[in-house]
Amino acid sequence: MKFMTFEKRMYDEEWRLIRALASKNRSSKAVSRRNGFMHEAAMLQVQFLKYSPSYYRVFKDKSNKKLFLTIPPLSDEEKIIATTRLYGDVWTNDHQPLQAMTRPHPYRNIDWMWIHKKDAVESYNEDIQNYVINNIKSSIDFSKDHDHVYLKIPLMGNINNVISEVRDVIEVLGFDNKKEIESKLTLASKRIHFDALNSGLTLLKNRSLHPNLELWRLGLMSDVSPVYGKLLNISSNRKISSFDEEIYRENLAKLTHRSLKKYESVAENAARGLFPTSTPKSNIKFDYVDIAKRISNENRSIC
Repeated sequence: MKFMTFEKRMYDEEWRLIRALASKNRSSKAVSRRNGFMHEAAMLQVQFLKYSPSYYRVFKDKSNKKLFLTIPPLSDEEKIIATTRLYGDVWTNDHQPLQAMTRPHPYRNIDWMWIHKKDAVESYNEDIQNYVINNIKSSIDFSKDHDHVYLKIPLMGNINNVISEVRDVIEVLGFDNKKEIESKLTLASKRIHFDALNSGLTLLKNRSLHPNLELWRLGLMSDVSPVYGKLLNISSNRKISSFDEEIYRENLAKLTHRSLKKYESVAENAARGLFPTSTPKSNIKFDYVDIAKRISNENRSIC
């Protein structure tokens, strides 16, 4: 538990650095408004990604971390990889997709092995040694198909001299200046119906919380149809009391099923960088019992 707590602290420190890097970007009021809109859209996409089986599968597969996405068009798998690089661990508490709005994305080209502060209380304890060793082993394994140099860069002295020395080293070693595809948020539609998307998220969440609930009850719980919401009672017995009630239940079940499939498609397309859209339709199976476990763990990293 001690080591996991230490890892979580290091993970939080890296995100603090990312936010600090993102805050260096200063824009005009018009760009700031646009960024605000994009930020809200990105946060919605994050919520849908939490439910996508494809996103979770690719995110957990660390073997693609060092893959360069350089030759368009991207394959289906490469599109998901690009999205995971843009958003990362969407299940972590207080996730902010700052990298969707700010370039460059600091995790795309640099691995943060360890940031040493001379006044850190853990400077030489076993946790740090294990953390650094494991990071280096992992990085070597994932980057074995690409050339890398591991440097210790001081945070003192003349910054221009340090930068010059780093540049000289990578130039002498041979730097392959190929252009990598840049991950960024691109909306599939200029108009976003935020209320409808939030309703879709409510439906996916309720399905995760109640995977075995009858579809018509799920529809009532998620307010799929205000009309049938007035005609049916979610607390009714399983036994149908009238012919009309049977028809209402069947119709609402069909509407709920159709809506569920629509927003499952939104989640799967979001994993491929297409947001918000339900086209093309997804045939991916959603295991809501498994999804519920991931959603319930939002307050801690699943890395």
